[in-house]
Amino acid sequence: MSTTHAISRMERTRRIRVTGRYMAPFCAILAIVLVGLMLLYWAVMPSERLLADARLAAPGYGDLSLATRILACMVSMAPLGALVWGLMQARRTFRSFSTGSLFEADAIQGLRGLALALLVSAAARPFCGAALSVILSWNGLPGTRTLAISLDSSMLIEIVFAALVMVIAWILSEAAAIADENAQFV
Repeated sequence: MSTTHAISRMERTRRIRVTGRYMAPFCAILAIVLVGLMLLYWAVMPSERLLADARLAAPGYGDLSLATRILACMVSMAPLGALVWGLMQARRTFRSFSTGSLFEADAIQGLRGLALALLVSAAARPFCGAALSVILSWNGLPGTRTLAISLDSSMLIEIVFAALVMVIAWILSEAAAIADENAQFV
């Protein structure tokens, strides 16, 4: 192996470690911020805006009660909870990378967990959105109760991305197993 190649390999490894060192705490901070923003959204956003965001802007819904806001916030937390768990799994992977453990089981498991979290979050959003439409319209005037189910392309893209990350984790796991098997021959 040439010296130039070894230096570039060492530099690439150093960059991965530095990226992991910064991204691990960023994932934890992002998880906390997202939960805080969700709580703030349901606590302070005017009822009209909450209803408009849920595409329930028809007259007759009135002001949302505290109980309705709390229940709606809890339902909204389901997909976000999956994402927060996924961020903690990404943090796990980045922490492994920061120590130079690129193909260790912890890094691979974190990647699998992130993929699973993205899949669960994307799959839960239509159901949670439907539940939110019922919760937010429940106290409306007769004839204004709504059950709305929404699917969009971003959910499908998230599912494809989650599957891709899952397959990458699977490939890394196979590569680690082959490397371990080869190391036992030496």
